[in-house]
Amino acid sequence: MSERADLLIIGNSVRYCAASAARAGLRVAAIDAFGDSDTRACARHFLRAAGMGAEALAAAAMSLSERSGAPRRLLWTAGFDGRPDQLRRLQRRFEIAGNDAAAAERVACPRRLFGLLASLGITFPPVAYAPPASPASPAGWLVKRIASSGGLGARDAADAGPDLPSDAYYQRVVRGTPVSALFAADGRSARILGYNRLRTLALPGTPYVYAGAVTWASPPAALRRAATAYARRLTRALGLRGVNGIDLLLPPDQGGAQDAAAGEPLLLELNMRPPATLELHEELTGRCGLSTHLAAVAGVLPSADAVRPRADAPAVRGLRVLYAEHALTVPALDWPRWCRDRPAAGTEIPAGAPICTVHAGGAGEADVEARLDERSLVLLAGFRDGGRRAA
Repeated sequence: MSERADLLIIGNSVRYCAASAARAGLRVAAIDAFGDSDTRACARHFLRAAGMGAEALAAAAMSLSERSGAPRRLLWTAGFDGRPDQLRRLQRRFEIAGNDAAAAERVACPRRLFGLLASLGITFPPVAYAPPASPASPAGWLVKRIASSGGLGARDAADAGPDLPSDAYYQRVVRGTPVSALFAADGRSARILGYNRLRTLALPGTPYVYAGAVTWASPPAALRRAATAYARRLTRALGLRGVNGIDLLLPPDQGGAQDAAAGEPLLLELNMRPPATLELHEELTGRCGLSTHLAAVAGVLPSADAVRPRADAPAVRGLRVLYAEHALTVPALDWPRWCRDRPAAGTEIPAGAPICTVHAGGAGEADVEARLDERSLVLLAGFRDGGRRAA
Protein backbone atom coordinates (compact mmCIF):
# COMPACT_ATOMS: atom_id res chain seq x y z
CA MET A 1 0.00 0.00 0.00
CA SER A 2 1.51 3.31 -1.09
CA GLU A 3 -0.05 5.38 1.72
CA ARG A 4 -1.67 4.61 5.04
CA ALA A 5 -5.45 4.52 4.91
CA ASP A 6 -7.42 6.16 7.70
CA LEU A 7 -10.08 3.47 8.02
CA LEU A 8 -10.66 -0.11 6.89
CA ILE A 9 -14.33 -0.88 6.14
CA ILE A 10 -15.19 -4.55 5.95
CA GLY A 11 -18.37 -6.56 5.38
CA ASN A 12 -20.48 -8.41 2.82
CA SER A 13 -20.94 -5.26 0.72
CA VAL A 14 -19.39 -1.97 1.87
CA ARG A 15 -20.06 0.42 -1.02
CA TYR A 16 -22.23 2.90 0.90
CA CYS A 17 -20.04 3.05 4.00
CA ALA A 18 -16.90 3.42 1.89
CA ALA A 19 -18.47 6.19 -0.21
CA SER A 20 -19.75 8.01 2.86
CA ALA A 21 -16.35 7.82 4.54
CA ALA A 22 -14.70 9.14 1.39
CA ARG A 23 -17.17 12.05 1.37
CA ALA A 24 -16.03 12.78 4.93
CA GLY A 25 -12.48 13.15 3.60
CA LEU A 26 -11.16 9.82 4.89
CA ARG A 27 -8.73 7.62 2.98
CA VAL A 28 -10.56 4.33 2.80
CA ALA A 29 -9.40 0.75 2.52
CA ALA A 30 -12.27 -1.64 1.77
CA ILE A 31 -12.87 -5.38 1.90
CA ASP A 32 -16.05 -7.10 0.75
CA ALA A 33 -17.26 -10.13 -1.17
CA PHE A 34 -18.37 -8.37 -4.36
CA GLY A 35 -15.86 -5.77 -5.50
CA ASP A 36 -18.47 -3.64 -7.25
CA SER A 37 -17.10 -0.92 -9.50
CA ASP A 38 -18.47 1.94 -7.39
CA THR A 39 -16.93 0.41 -4.25
CA ARG A 40 -13.53 0.30 -5.89
CA ALA A 41 -13.94 3.86 -7.16
CA CYS A 42 -14.24 5.37 -3.66
CA ALA A 43 -11.59 3.23 -1.92
CA ARG A 44 -7.89 3.99 -2.03
CA HIS A 45 -7.24 0.28 -1.49
CA PHE A 46 -9.59 -2.64 -2.11
CA LEU A 47 -9.29 -6.35 -1.36
CA ARG A 48 -11.95 -8.86 -2.35
CA ALA A 49 -12.67 -11.55 0.25
CA ALA A 50 -12.95 -15.21 -0.73
CA GLY A 51 -16.56 -15.36 0.48
CA MET A 52 -19.34 -13.62 2.41
CA GLY A 53 -18.77 -15.44 5.70
CA ALA A 54 -17.17 -13.76 8.70
CA GLU A 55 -14.19 -16.11 8.54
CA ALA A 56 -13.36 -15.20 4.94
CA LEU A 57 -13.81 -11.50 5.59
CA ALA A 58 -11.65 -11.59 8.73
CA ALA A 59 -8.96 -13.58 6.92
CA ALA A 60 -8.77 -10.89 4.25
CA ALA A 61 -8.47 -8.20 6.93
CA MET A 62 -5.66 -10.07 8.68
CA SER A 63 -3.85 -10.37 5.37
CA LEU A 64 -4.26 -6.66 4.70
CA SER A 65 -2.99 -5.80 8.19
CA GLU A 66 0.42 -7.22 7.31
CA ARG A 67 0.93 -4.76 4.46
CA SER A 68 2.82 -1.53 4.81
CA GLY A 69 0.47 1.40 5.34
CA ALA A 70 -2.44 -0.73 6.55
CA PRO A 71 -5.04 1.28 8.52
CA ARG A 72 -5.19 0.97 12.29
CA ARG A 73 -8.97 1.51 12.63
CA LEU A 74 -11.66 -0.83 11.36
CA LEU A 75 -15.41 -0.46 10.85
CA TRP A 76 -17.34 -3.72 10.46
CA THR A 77 -20.67 -3.96 8.67
CA ALA A 78 -23.03 -6.82 7.67
CA GLY A 79 -21.32 -10.19 7.76
CA PHE A 80 -20.16 -10.14 11.39
CA ASP A 81 -23.58 -10.18 13.07
CA GLY A 82 -23.53 -12.79 15.81
CA ARG A 83 -19.79 -13.50 15.34
CA PRO A 84 -17.91 -12.13 18.37
CA ASP A 85 -15.23 -14.77 17.78
CA GLN A 86 -14.25 -13.10 14.50
CA LEU A 87 -14.51 -9.63 16.03
CA ARG A 88 -12.05 -10.71 18.74
CA ARG A 89 -9.75 -11.89 15.96
CA LEU A 90 -9.93 -8.47 14.31
CA GLN A 91 -9.37 -6.65 17.61
CA ARG A 92 -5.93 -8.21 17.87
CA ARG A 93 -4.83 -6.12 14.88
CA PHE A 94 -7.24 -3.17 14.67
CA GLU A 95 -9.00 -0.56 16.79
CA ILE A 96 -12.73 -1.19 16.27
CA ALA A 97 -14.64 1.95 15.25
CA GLY A 98 -17.96 0.73 16.60
CA ASN A 99 -19.25 -2.04 18.82
CA ASP A 100 -16.63 -4.51 19.99
CA ALA A 101 -16.61 -8.25 20.61
CA ALA A 102 -17.63 -7.88 24.25
CA ALA A 103 -20.88 -6.15 23.28
CA ALA A 104 -21.55 -8.64 20.47
CA GLU A 105 -20.92 -11.58 22.80
CA ARG A 106 -23.83 -10.57 25.02
CA VAL A 107 -26.37 -11.08 22.21
CA ALA A 108 -24.69 -13.82 20.16
CA CYS A 109 -26.64 -16.60 21.91
CA PRO A 110 -30.44 -16.62 21.44
CA ARG A 111 -31.11 -17.43 25.11
CA ARG A 112 -28.96 -14.52 26.26
CA LEU A 113 -30.45 -12.17 23.66
CA PHE A 114 -34.09 -12.85 24.48
CA GLY A 115 -33.37 -13.02 28.19
CA LEU A 116 -31.86 -9.55 27.93
CA LEU A 117 -34.82 -8.23 25.93
CA ALA A 118 -37.28 -9.61 28.47
CA SER A 119 -35.33 -8.05 31.34
CA LEU A 120 -35.42 -4.69 29.55
CA GLY A 121 -39.17 -4.84 28.94
CA ILE A 122 -38.70 -5.07 25.16
CA THR A 123 -41.43 -7.11 23.46
CA PHE A 124 -40.73 -9.64 20.70
CA PRO A 125 -42.59 -12.47 18.92
CA PRO A 126 -42.75 -15.75 20.89
CA VAL A 127 -39.56 -17.83 20.65
CA ALA A 128 -38.65 -21.45 21.42
CA TYR A 129 -35.42 -23.40 21.50
CA ALA A 130 -36.89 -26.82 20.66
CA PRO A 131 -39.39 -27.83 17.96
CA PRO A 132 -42.73 -26.34 18.98
CA ALA A 133 -44.95 -29.01 20.54
CA SER A 134 -48.16 -27.03 20.08
CA PRO A 135 -49.34 -26.92 17.42
CA ALA A 136 -48.14 -30.45 16.67
CA SER A 137 -46.57 -29.35 13.37
CA PRO A 138 -44.13 -26.43 13.02
CA ALA A 139 -46.58 -24.54 10.81
CA GLY A 140 -46.66 -20.89 11.77
CA TRP A 141 -43.07 -20.90 13.03
CA LEU A 142 -39.74 -19.82 11.54
CA VAL A 143 -36.23 -20.96 12.27
CA LYS A 144 -33.90 -17.95 12.48
CA ARG A 145 -30.19 -17.50 13.01
CA ILE A 146 -28.56 -14.61 14.82
CA ALA A 147 -25.42 -14.95 12.69
CA SER A 148 -27.07 -13.75 9.49
CA SER A 149 -28.29 -10.54 7.87
CA GLY A 150 -30.84 -9.41 5.34
CA GLY A 151 -33.31 -12.14 6.26
CA LEU A 152 -31.03 -14.83 4.81
CA GLY A 153 -31.02 -16.70 8.12
CA ALA A 154 -34.82 -17.12 8.36
CA ARG A 155 -36.69 -20.09 6.89
CA ASP A 156 -39.87 -22.04 7.54
CA ALA A 157 -39.55 -24.30 10.56
CA ALA A 158 -40.96 -27.18 8.50
CA ASP A 159 -37.76 -27.08 6.44
CA ALA A 160 -35.45 -27.25 9.46
CA GLY A 161 -33.76 -30.42 10.67
CA PRO A 162 -34.12 -31.80 14.19
CA ASP A 163 -30.91 -30.22 15.48
CA LEU A 164 -30.51 -26.44 15.46
CA PRO A 165 -27.15 -24.62 15.41
CA SER A 166 -26.24 -22.86 18.65
CA ASP A 167 -27.13 -19.47 17.16
CA ALA A 168 -30.59 -20.56 15.92
CA TYR A 169 -34.05 -20.48 17.46
CA TYR A 170 -37.72 -20.90 16.58
CA GLN A 171 -39.90 -17.80 16.33
CA ARG A 172 -43.65 -17.54 15.86
CA VAL A 173 -44.82 -15.93 12.61
CA VAL A 174 -46.75 -12.78 13.56
CA ARG A 175 -48.76 -10.59 11.20
CA GLY A 176 -47.73 -6.97 10.88
CA THR A 177 -45.73 -4.34 9.00
CA PRO A 178 -41.91 -4.69 9.04
CA VAL A 179 -40.22 -1.38 9.84
CA SER A 180 -36.86 -0.19 11.12
CA ALA A 181 -35.35 2.64 13.13
CA LEU A 182 -31.83 4.02 12.96
CA PHE A 183 -30.18 5.45 16.06
CA ALA A 184 -26.86 6.92 17.08
CA ALA A 185 -25.51 5.73 20.44
CA ASP A 186 -22.68 6.97 22.66
CA GLY A 187 -22.58 4.08 25.12
CA ARG A 188 -25.05 5.70 27.51
CA SER A 189 -27.80 7.37 25.49
CA ALA A 190 -29.23 7.29 21.98
CA ARG A 191 -30.86 9.56 19.43
CA ILE A 192 -33.20 8.29 16.72
CA LEU A 193 -32.00 9.24 13.22
CA GLY A 194 -34.99 8.07 11.20
CA TYR A 195 -37.57 5.41 10.39
CA ASN A 196 -38.18 3.17 7.39
CA ARG A 197 -40.77 0.79 6.03
CA LEU A 198 -39.04 -2.42 4.98
CA ARG A 199 -39.74 -4.62 1.97
CA THR A 200 -39.14 -8.36 1.88
CA LEU A 201 -39.07 -10.92 -0.93
CA ALA A 202 -39.75 -14.65 -0.82
CA LEU A 203 -36.98 -16.70 -2.44
CA PRO A 204 -36.72 -20.51 -2.44
CA GLY A 205 -35.98 -21.58 1.14
CA THR A 206 -35.86 -18.02 2.47
CA PRO A 207 -39.31 -16.41 2.76
CA TYR A 208 -38.27 -13.03 4.20
CA VAL A 209 -35.24 -11.77 2.25
CA TYR A 210 -34.53 -8.05 2.59
CA ALA A 211 -35.61 -6.36 -0.66
CA GLY A 212 -35.37 -2.66 0.17
CA ALA A 213 -36.73 0.20 2.22
CA VAL A 214 -38.59 3.50 2.01
CA THR A 215 -38.14 6.30 4.54
CA TRP A 216 -41.06 7.11 6.82
CA ALA A 217 -41.26 10.72 7.93
CA SER A 218 -44.36 10.44 10.14
CA PRO A 219 -44.57 6.99 11.76
CA PRO A 220 -47.25 6.32 14.40
CA ALA A 221 -46.62 7.62 17.89
CA ALA A 222 -46.54 4.08 19.29
CA LEU A 223 -43.58 3.26 17.05
CA ARG A 224 -41.74 6.46 17.94
CA ARG A 225 -42.20 5.81 21.66
CA ALA A 226 -41.19 2.16 21.46
CA ALA A 227 -38.18 2.70 19.17
CA THR A 228 -36.81 5.48 21.36
CA ALA A 229 -37.27 3.43 24.52
CA TYR A 230 -35.80 0.28 22.99
CA ALA A 231 -32.77 2.13 21.56
CA ARG A 232 -31.98 3.78 24.89
CA ARG A 233 -32.42 0.60 26.93
CA LEU A 234 -30.26 -1.44 24.56
CA THR A 235 -27.60 1.27 24.49
CA ARG A 236 -27.34 1.39 28.28
CA ALA A 237 -27.41 -2.40 28.66
CA LEU A 238 -24.85 -3.18 25.95
CA GLY A 239 -22.83 0.03 25.84
CA LEU A 240 -23.69 0.48 22.16
CA ARG A 241 -21.70 3.01 20.16
CA GLY A 242 -22.03 4.46 16.68
CA VAL A 243 -24.99 4.11 14.34
CA ASN A 244 -27.10 1.00 15.00
CA GLY A 245 -30.48 -0.23 13.80
CA ILE A 246 -33.48 -2.14 15.06
CA ASP A 247 -36.02 -3.97 12.92
CA LEU A 248 -39.53 -4.11 14.33
CA LEU A 249 -42.96 -5.44 13.49
CA LEU A 250 -45.94 -3.11 13.78
CA PRO A 251 -49.31 -4.68 14.63
CA PRO A 252 -51.66 -4.59 11.62
CA ASP A 253 -53.69 -1.64 12.93
CA GLN A 254 -50.58 0.55 13.15
CA GLY A 255 -49.30 0.18 9.60
CA GLY A 256 -50.90 3.39 8.39
CA ALA A 257 -52.35 5.16 11.44
CA GLN A 258 -50.46 8.11 12.83
CA ASP A 259 -51.30 7.64 16.50
CA ALA A 260 -52.52 4.09 16.88
CA ALA A 261 -51.99 2.98 20.46
CA ALA A 262 -53.15 -0.65 20.44
CA GLY A 263 -50.44 -3.30 20.43
CA GLU A 264 -46.75 -2.84 21.24
CA PRO A 265 -44.24 -2.91 18.34
CA LEU A 266 -42.26 -6.16 18.44
CA LEU A 267 -38.47 -6.22 18.13
CA LEU A 268 -37.25 -8.54 15.36
CA GLU A 269 -33.54 -7.73 15.04
CA LEU A 270 -30.78 -5.62 16.56
CA ASN A 271 -28.14 -4.53 14.03
CA MET A 272 -25.05 -3.45 15.97
CA ARG A 273 -23.50 -1.63 13.00
CA PRO A 274 -24.58 0.96 10.40
CA PRO A 275 -27.53 -0.49 8.42
CA ALA A 276 -27.92 0.03 4.67
CA THR A 277 -30.82 2.44 5.26
CA LEU A 278 -28.41 5.00 6.72
CA GLU A 279 -27.72 5.99 3.11
CA LEU A 280 -31.34 7.09 2.62
CA HIS A 281 -31.20 9.37 5.63
CA GLU A 282 -27.86 10.84 4.59
CA GLU A 283 -29.57 11.84 1.33
CA LEU A 284 -32.51 13.37 3.23
CA THR A 285 -30.49 15.37 5.74
CA GLY A 286 -27.27 16.05 3.85
CA ARG A 287 -25.38 14.93 6.97
CA CYS A 288 -22.61 12.39 6.30
CA GLY A 289 -23.67 9.05 7.77
CA LEU A 290 -20.15 7.86 8.53
CA SER A 291 -19.32 11.16 10.23
CA THR A 292 -22.39 10.64 12.43
CA HIS A 293 -21.24 7.10 13.20
CA LEU A 294 -17.66 8.03 14.09
CA ALA A 295 -18.77 11.01 16.19
CA ALA A 296 -21.12 8.77 18.18
CA VAL A 297 -18.33 6.23 18.70
CA ALA A 298 -16.33 9.12 20.18
CA GLY A 299 -19.25 10.03 22.46
CA VAL A 300 -20.90 12.86 20.49
CA LEU A 301 -24.54 12.47 19.43
CA PRO A 302 -26.10 14.62 16.69
CA SER A 303 -28.43 17.44 17.62
CA ALA A 304 -32.14 17.30 16.84
CA ASP A 305 -31.60 19.84 14.03
CA ALA A 306 -28.92 17.64 12.43
CA VAL A 307 -31.33 14.77 11.78
CA ARG A 308 -34.07 16.90 10.18
CA PRO A 309 -34.45 16.59 6.38
CA ARG A 310 -33.15 19.41 4.19
CA ALA A 311 -35.80 21.74 2.85
CA ASP A 312 -34.73 21.00 -0.74
CA ALA A 313 -34.60 17.19 -0.32
CA PRO A 314 -37.31 14.86 -1.65
CA ALA A 315 -39.83 14.07 1.07
CA VAL A 316 -39.23 10.32 0.72
CA ARG A 317 -36.22 8.26 -0.33
CA GLY A 318 -36.22 4.58 -1.19
CA LEU A 319 -34.02 1.74 -2.37
CA ARG A 320 -34.76 -1.62 -3.95
CA VAL A 321 -32.42 -4.62 -4.03
CA LEU A 322 -32.57 -6.16 -7.48
CA TYR A 323 -32.17 -9.96 -7.48
CA ALA A 324 -31.29 -12.14 -10.46
CA GLU A 325 -34.31 -13.97 -11.85
CA HIS A 326 -31.94 -16.33 -13.69
CA ALA A 327 -28.23 -16.98 -13.63
CA LEU A 328 -26.59 -14.26 -15.70
CA THR A 329 -23.35 -12.69 -16.80
CA VAL A 330 -23.24 -8.93 -16.25
CA PRO A 331 -23.07 -7.19 -19.64
CA ALA A 332 -21.27 -3.95 -20.39
CA LEU A 333 -23.85 -1.34 -19.38
CA ASP A 334 -24.05 2.42 -19.15
CA TRP A 335 -25.18 2.36 -15.54
CA PRO A 336 -27.72 5.06 -14.67
CA ARG A 337 -26.82 7.36 -11.77
CA TRP A 338 -29.73 6.00 -9.70
CA CYS A 339 -28.22 2.50 -9.72
CA ARG A 340 -25.57 1.60 -7.13
CA ASP A 341 -23.56 -1.45 -6.09
CA ARG A 342 -22.67 -1.96 -9.74
CA PRO A 343 -21.00 -5.28 -10.59
CA ALA A 344 -18.23 -5.22 -13.16
CA ALA A 345 -18.95 -6.43 -16.68
CA GLY A 346 -18.36 -10.16 -16.90
CA THR A 347 -19.37 -10.87 -13.29
CA GLU A 348 -21.24 -14.18 -12.94
CA ILE A 349 -24.38 -13.86 -10.79
CA PRO A 350 -26.34 -16.99 -9.84
CA ALA A 351 -30.14 -17.09 -9.76
CA GLY A 352 -31.52 -15.52 -6.61
CA ALA A 353 -28.39 -13.51 -5.82
CA PRO A 354 -28.39 -9.69 -5.59
CA ILE A 355 -27.37 -7.77 -8.69
CA CYS A 356 -27.43 -4.13 -7.59
CA THR A 357 -29.57 -1.55 -5.77
CA VAL A 358 -31.98 0.90 -7.37
CA HIS A 359 -32.62 4.28 -5.70
CA ALA A 360 -35.35 6.91 -6.05
CA GLY A 361 -36.80 9.94 -4.33
CA GLY A 362 -40.20 11.58 -4.53
CA ALA A 363 -43.01 13.45 -2.85
CA GLY A 364 -44.60 10.35 -1.30
CA GLU A 365 -44.20 6.66 -0.73
CA ALA A 366 -46.42 5.63 -3.67
CA ASP A 367 -44.45 7.91 -6.00
CA VAL A 368 -41.14 6.44 -4.84
CA GLU A 369 -42.34 2.84 -5.12
CA ALA A 370 -43.58 3.52 -8.67
CA ARG A 371 -40.19 4.96 -9.66
CA LEU A 372 -38.40 1.99 -8.10
CA ASP A 373 -40.67 -0.37 -10.06
CA GLU A 374 -40.03 1.48 -13.31
CA ARG A 375 -36.28 1.68 -12.83
CA SER A 376 -36.06 -1.99 -11.85
CA LEU A 377 -37.85 -2.95 -15.07
CA VAL A 378 -35.44 -0.82 -17.12
CA LEU A 379 -32.43 -2.57 -15.61
CA LEU A 380 -33.92 -6.05 -15.88
CA ALA A 381 -34.65 -5.41 -19.57
CA GLY A 382 -30.99 -4.50 -20.06
CA PHE A 383 -29.88 -7.69 -18.40
CA ARG A 384 -32.29 -9.81 -20.42
CA ASP A 385 -31.01 -8.28 -23.63
CA GLY A 386 -27.33 -8.73 -22.93
CA GLY A 387 -26.74 -10.63 -19.72
CA ARG A 388 -28.94 -13.69 -19.44
CA ARG A 389 -27.47 -17.14 -19.86
CA ALA A 390 -28.74 -20.65 -19.25
CA ALA A 391 -28.67 -21.71 -15.62
